[in-house]
Amino acid sequence: MDTNSLAIQEFQQVHGIISLRRSRALQTVNNENLLAAWEVGAFVSSRLKNAAWGSKTVMQLSEYLRSQDPTLRGYSRSNIYNMVLLYDTYSSTQFIEYQDKLRLTRFVPSKMAQIEDVEIVQFETAQLKSGEIIQPMAGQIVPPLAAQFPNFLNVTTLTNHFEIINTCKTIEERIFYVLYAYKEILNPKS
Repeated sequence: MDTNSLAIQEFQQVHGIISLRRSRALQTVNNENLLAAWEVGAFVSSRLKNAAWGSKTVMQLSEYLRSQDPTLRGYSRSNIYNMVLLYDTYSSTQFIEYQDKLRLTRFVPSKMAQIEDVEIVQFETAQLKSGEIIQPMAGQIVPPLAAQFPNFLNVTTLTNHFEIINTCKTIEERIFYVLYAYKEILNPKS
């Protein structure tokens, strides 16, 4: 084997390392974006359902977020409502029943199998951290108890979920297209 082909093999190994780490980083970012959308959706959904907030308040939230961090993207009024729809759809009894029936809770794609899950436990009046109970400070808003995020949803991007939720009308269709997006590795262009 000549020196040039040995160097090419080694270069390919380096490229493989970079590709693997980039893929894992992108998957981690996607998972965190989905969790953020889930938690925001849960928070806003609870405020809308108990009539504490209305449509105008959601617009004000969007404007507030933009004013606090001009680099923050993806929190327009319509995207916040998409987050509410994401949460309401995938925390529904109907979805949970289908998830159990289809054993989607056991569905962990091989490329995600090595990414550790970090569970965040939320309480109505206190946060549990490292075994100690931390009471919220006066005036601090503690997120409501939310349904557990279905890890199955990590198989595709938040943008794909918004498209699926807004296009498909039934839980069966939505699950089909989430799995299809994973199978075809559909990644929307930014």
